[in-house]
Order: sequence, then structure tokens, then C-alpha cells
Amino acid sequence: MKFTTTVKVNKLQALADKLKDRELTELRQDFLDIMNESYNRRFETDTDPEGRPWQVLSPATLAQKDGVEILEDSGLGRRESGYRLEGDRIVGELSPEYMVKHQTGEEENVPQRKILGMDDRAEYEIDQALKDYFTSIRISR
Repeated sequence: MKFTTTVKVNKLQALADKLKDRELTELRQDFLDIMNESYNRRFETDTDPEGRPWQVLSPATLAQKDGVEILEDSGLGRRESGYRLEGDRIVGELSPEYMVKHQTGEEENVPQRKILGMDDRAEYEIDQALKDYFTSIRISR
């Protein structure tokens, strides 16, 4: 029994050593790309990360916007918002302020339209990226 435990610890240590020496920049970039693809799907599908449709524009707002899509009057909010790397973290940001108001839905007369968050597809793709990563550093028996 002691021998088996020692072997497992040695394999774990070998994996930890490989991870320590391995550059994680590419994996972080893959995660960032996946999250920004998820972010862009919000606008392509007019749904929140959980797949719920955004509230449709009111007739009055539709008349003002002349056919412009939800949250895309000038495209400024979509261009200035999204995910970015900050050190070892992926950070979601919303700008200008109206994007934050829609994310939270806490202001009167501003319907909640969640923009940031991980959808099922992003979760699956991140899971696959992790599996691929760990497969690439497999420890031999």
C-alpha cells in the first residue's frame, strides 16, 4: 500500500513539475477567445448567457432606432465591452454606462439584458481546451 501511494505522489509531483514549467499564456488566450466569442453571441442571438431571449424593444424605441438591433445603436458599447486578460485573470468589462445598466437591470425603465457570463457552449469549449491541454502534458506510466 505504501508503495502505491508513493507512486501516485510521484506521478502527481511529476505533473506539478510539468505544469510549473509549462507556459500557460496560450491556454489563457484560448479561454479569452472563447469568452469573447460567447460575448459576441449575445448580440448575434439577442439572448443572455443562460439562453433566455433579451426583452424586445418597445414600439416607441423601435421607431426611434430605425431598425437598429438591441444594444447596438452606434456599436460603441459592443466595441468597448467584452473580456480582456489582466495578469492571470480574464476580466469582463462593460462600457459605456448603459451597458452596465442593462447587465444589472437595476435602473427603472431599463430592462435587464445580461451580456457578460459564460454560456453552455463556452463552458463546453473551455472544458475541451482543458482536456486537450492536460492530454498534451500526459505523464508516462
